[in-house]
Amino acid sequence: LARIGVFTLGFSALREGRKLYFALAGKDAGLTQETVGYIAGLSFGVDACFFPAAGKLLDTIGRTKTGGLSMTIISLGIGVLTLSHSIGFQVLFAVIAGFGNGLGSGVCITIGADL
Repeated sequence: LARIGVFTLGFSALREGRKLYFALAGKDAGLTQETVGYIAGLSFGVDACFFPAAGKLLDTIGRTKTGGLSMTIISLGIGVLTLSHSIGFQVLFAVIAGFGNGLGSGVCITIGADL
């Protein structure tokens, strides 16, 4: 139970932390709030497109592997964000993090339901 709790805490923190990363990286790059909002909206749109794929992955490869895949992709996006302070890398981060976050949707709820 403790292992599942630690995984769920880290997973949720990583998924929710991307919202903060948008704001901090945008401010650091000198982008306006409006531009940061558009970039965040793009990420949330990509996120929403992958909800069905997340359900399929949960059913086929399992909760832990789906969560691990999602965490890896979001971490890759954060790594891209640290490479440069340009709007292009911010958009790339938004797409990668949105993809990873979309794949991870439902993992914590499904694990909680299993308990």
